[in-house]
Amino acid sequence: MFKESLTNDVRGMLSLYEATHLRLHGEEILEEALDFTTSHLKSLAEKSSPHLAKHIMNALDLPLHQVIPRLEARQYISFYEEDHEFRNETLLMFAKLDFNKVQLLHQQEMKYLTRWWKHCDLASKYPYSRDKIVEFYMLSIADYFEPCFSIARMINTKIITILTVIDDTYDAYGTAEELQSFTDAQERWDSSALVDLPEYMQALYSAILNLYNELDEEMSKEGRSYSVSFTKDKLKEIARAYLLEAQWFHEGIVPSFEERLENAIVTGGCFYETAALFVGMGEIAGINEF
Repeated sequence: MFKESLTNDVRGMLSLYEATHLRLHGEEILEEALDFTTSHLKSLAEKSSPHLAKHIMNALDLPLHQVIPRLEARQYISFYEEDHEFRNETLLMFAKLDFNKVQLLHQQEMKYLTRWWKHCDLASKYPYSRDKIVEFYMLSIADYFEPCFSIARMINTKIITILTVIDDTYDAYGTAEELQSFTDAQERWDSSALVDLPEYMQALYSAILNLYNELDEEMSKEGRSYSVSFTKDKLKEIARAYLLEAQWFHEGIVPSFEERLENAIVTGGCFYETAALFVGMGEIAGINEF
């Protein structure tokens, strides 16, 4: 049992609450700690100073380990700045400098990606697809915000953005015959397959080939062309899984739970997205990691 006297230490309770979110299944003491801290923090928030109460309620709503690190850092700087009793002025100054400098890099990357997306001109050609380049870039920020992963973020964002148009084409637009042709073209992976595609699919197929040719050229300089090859194979795999879902839909087939789950593990993108994240990470993601 936890001592009731612990509830007098608001910051300690808040730290213990955050730590409980690193628990694994079966760690009963941390499960009890979560219940203990949650119940007491709610009442402590009512008795605390306004800035600490806001910090507590924010933590109860979204714990530190369940949010995007860089967004949480920005918010925590604001909480820390208002803590006149405990804050370290030097630490606060460096935190702000760090955040602003890294944010500037992120803004420059976003400018580059926006120009790239506009140059692709896929948003106008595929109005049925999601046009969310900023949101997709934020997914990359969530995975790795550090400056050293700048190239990786931009590569990953490009891959996600193109994949979204592919996904929406399978889900919301193409006929069964068109999608079969599109899948076959991805299996062939050759510009000669363009003539076998409906006209509206040709720009998307060209964009896929161009992106991967660009990546292959870039990664070959590092001796890491295997990263592009592996990711390309995963794209073919996800296209086959998209096609199966489309066939189920067009033919009115209701798959069993096991069949649906097996295919959804692929269409959910976890394998493809992991490979995409690794492409620009350098030697950290060597051939063994792939």
